[in-house]
Amino acid sequence: MTLSVAAVVLWDLLALVATVNEIPSWLLLALGGALFAIAIFLPDRKRALAALLGAALALSGLSFWLQSQINKPDWLVDYSASNAKAVVVVEVLNRPKAISTDFGNNPIYGVAVRLQEINEESVSGRGYLIYSEAKLVRGNVIEVEASFEDAGRNARDAFLLKPKGEITIVSEPLGQLAFFNDLRANYVALLSGITPDSKVLVAGLAMGEIADLSEELEEQMRSVSLTHLVAVSGANCAIVVGMVYLICVRLRFGRIGRTVVSLTSLVGYVLLVGPDPSVLRAAVMTASVIIMVALGRRTWALNALAIAAIILLIADPWLAVEYGFGLSVLATSGILLLAPAMTEKLASKMPLSLALVLSVTMSAQLLCLPLLLQLQPGLPTYSVVANLLAGPMVAPVTVLGIFAVILTPITPWLVGPITWLASLGTFLIESVAIFFAELPIVYFPWVTGLSATLLSALLILMVSAWLRSNLPKLRQASVAGLVIVAVATLSVPAASEILPGGWPLRDWEVVACDVGQGDALVIKSLGRVAVVDVGKHEELIDNCLTELGVRTIDLLVLTHFDFDHVGGLTGALGGRVVSHAIVSGFPD
Repeated sequence: MTLSVAAVVLWDLLALVATVNEIPSWLLLALGGALFAIAIFLPDRKRALAALLGAALALSGLSFWLQSQINKPDWLVDYSASNAKAVVVVEVLNRPKAISTDFGNNPIYGVAVRLQEINEESVSGRGYLIYSEAKLVRGNVIEVEASFEDAGRNARDAFLLKPKGEITIVSEPLGQLAFFNDLRANYVALLSGITPDSKVLVAGLAMGEIADLSEELEEQMRSVSLTHLVAVSGANCAIVVGMVYLICVRLRFGRIGRTVVSLTSLVGYVLLVGPDPSVLRAAVMTASVIIMVALGRRTWALNALAIAAIILLIADPWLAVEYGFGLSVLATSGILLLAPAMTEKLASKMPLSLALVLSVTMSAQLLCLPLLLQLQPGLPTYSVVANLLAGPMVAPVTVLGIFAVILTPITPWLVGPITWLASLGTFLIESVAIFFAELPIVYFPWVTGLSATLLSALLILMVSAWLRSNLPKLRQASVAGLVIVAVATLSVPAASEILPGGWPLRDWEVVACDVGQGDALVIKSLGRVAVVDVGKHEELIDNCLTELGVRTIDLLVLTHFDFDHVGGLTGALGGRVVSHAIVSGFPD
């Protein structure tokens, strides 16, 4: 448990330093040094924890400070705050991802970049580029006239960069990066599937590539907690390493040979997929297991997870506040800590295979609950059932998908048939997501904010006590607590969703329309109606205003031009009169 305790404390302290600007990073270095020194005088069992935690804190504090000096020099932060315009040369550091849409519903991308030049003067710093249209890949060096903006407090980046002119690609990636970029692009081009989305999901399960997934299906998968299937994780790394390891065994490689080839394949897979937080966590954890097996050491998976977390937090302290890293570590922790005991209890009431799948799904989601409730409006009602039905498809689809990746440069004509076969599984996943997302009460209402975090943490403790405690009274108390939470969850908040009538309220004054992603606020005062933003979907805002009986909009306010605030404008205007309008003059 020493490694696990050290990892948790390190994670918490780094998160505190990364989010509270007033806490200097050198405090971690000082605290780590003090703990390391105190360890000399402690008993053996406490000495190991204090020494490990002290060393980790000192190294992470040093890493935090050094990376801040390199990535966020003071002059560059000040320069960004001045909103200056300049011609810049930057290097693209990872795969661009769609982060929003413009007024025409075209994707807007974001990607981390390394600054190389400002107006032909050599400089250095890290920032975040927000752009559209241009096709960029990892390793591109580009030149563009752009405006600088402040990246915000506590961000790992020194600036935001928004192009004001056309992006020019100065150079393409070279060497191994070019090879993996081409492999990825060729694989995606050769994909085949039953439906367009099932085809994309094959690439998603094999290597996390879902750029062409329809926005509708992505939202449906999110609402039933299936998006984790296309986030590369430990299962993907285990499949890759397992395939390579078995080949090495058949070829009669020795222990050293198997280890070297397995680690090399793991590194290649990370280069192919990209260094996302969940990928890095899974890769380092898998590498730890490979090395322990090679050394003839017994491997406890929880120790491997703790080692992975400590190494990654030292290398990149800002991971402590990234949802991707947090969800990945918590889900894995839930599976390792709770799934075995839960499987044992459930196996007495159902087949063992069903108990195992159900326990893995429930354990992972339970540990992720404190973070998930910060990202969604309630408990995903059908997530367990949806994962139970979709889960069996993951392994065969991933194996076929990765096999097709390997064949891409060798026999590209086989990629289409193999991925089409794999799409039979992803079509089932697609169908499950669509079916459950269209059912009523997709999100079961629950508390939000800090209350959600505290209540979900209490829920985790009670379930853990029920599953793992050897004290009968503690187990009984935890069961009683679970019953209370269940009754409160089912009775009070659910009434607004389950009981008939009540909408819209007769004397409503302020209504936040349900427009999916985005905002649409309707305000009524003294018989007059104001609408602030209209969301992104025409039908949703039109339905909301119709249900509220709004035929005249006395004041329409558009705060800014992000698509999720103005995209539904036609729906709001249809069949209605607008007396006055205030439109933001901010050049968004």
